[in-house]
Amino acid sequence: MQGAERQEPLGLARDRAPDELATDDDEADFDVMATLVRRAADGTLNVRDLQQATMLSSGGMTKRLDRLEGLGLVTREPDPSDRRGVLIRLTPAGRQLIDSAIPAVLDAESELVEQAVGSQRERAKVEAGLRRLLLARESG
Repeated sequence: MQGAERQEPLGLARDRAPDELATDDDEADFDVMATLVRRAADGTLNVRDLQQATMLSSGGMTKRLDRLEGLGLVTREPDPSDRRGVLIRLTPAGRQLIDSAIPAVLDAESELVEQAVGSQRERAKVEAGLRRLLLARESG
């Protein structure tokens, strides 16, 4: 976080458009929260699994979770199946924030792809390749 002036993550401060992720912290917050939405089938995700999915170090994950928890967007809970484990859960405010940010981020990414890869045929090839990479990553 950059001093006391930053109060909302994900570039959703009142003076910014929702699709503007203003800092690296905003992008990391978005990544952690979006990963919770994607992977937490029961609403919680073990901190180690979250760390692996986001490819963050232990210290990097702690920094992001401290910030998000301080903003009331996630909670940490003891893992009943692992005495030393911690489960991470989006709060209702966190879920509402990420749900409002995802469409704007997807729109911005779509626009970027359209600008970078001109023809629809080329975009279809790129999308197919990226889909294969993502599926390979998530399955193994």
